[in-house]
Amino acid sequence: MGALIPLIFLLIIAGFYSFIALIWWKIFKKTGFHPALGILMLVPFLNLVMLAFLAFREWPVREKLSHYSASGVIPQKSLAMPLIVAIVFAAVIPVTLLFIAIAVPNFMRAKLIANEAMAQAVVKNVSQAVEDYASANNGVYPTNEVTLKYPVGSEVSYDDKTIEGYSYSVNLRQDGYEVAASPEKCGVTGFNVFLAETGGKLAAKDCR
Repeated sequence: MGALIPLIFLLIIAGFYSFIALIWWKIFKKTGFHPALGILMLVPFLNLVMLAFLAFREWPVREKLSHYSASGVIPQKSLAMPLIVAIVFAAVIPVTLLFIAIAVPNFMRAKLIANEAMAQAVVKNVSQAVEDYASANNGVYPTNEVTLKYPVGSEVSYDDKTIEGYSYSVNLRQDGYEVAASPEKCGVTGFNVFLAETGGKLAAKDCR
């Protein structure tokens, strides 16, 4: 699931850019310029140059409308609306891109923090369940997770499973145990490896 999130955002951004490119393509086409010039509006700073180009350059379509108006074929139409639309989108694009640039990393960071919090809690719960078992069995530790009492709603077992971006390892022996939670992708789904050992010793280390 963690690996799908960046892909989803890339698809959203690609779809957004494609939609904006289509709008500018149609605007340039309606003004009489080559529609491919609209793609340049997606380039930062260059879009301001192209906007000035639209504002100060005589539009080919205006010449045609003037010709038709002079000949009495059709009345000259107002061309203010396409320019207003162009100005609006020239302002919207940078703001939208800035929002995406801020929102996406923050979302990813929040997801990563949530993954780590869950992994740390799972390691602590497994360690506590193992210690509780040993206390009730004269210091003998369990050799199978099936005998453990995890909190209600928890997994039946965690060994060799990947949950919310973290891979778990539960090594149980009669004389002790080791529990580990490692990021599925270091730096992407988590930054820390969480560990628990015999006696309830909890630790964390950077996966990098």
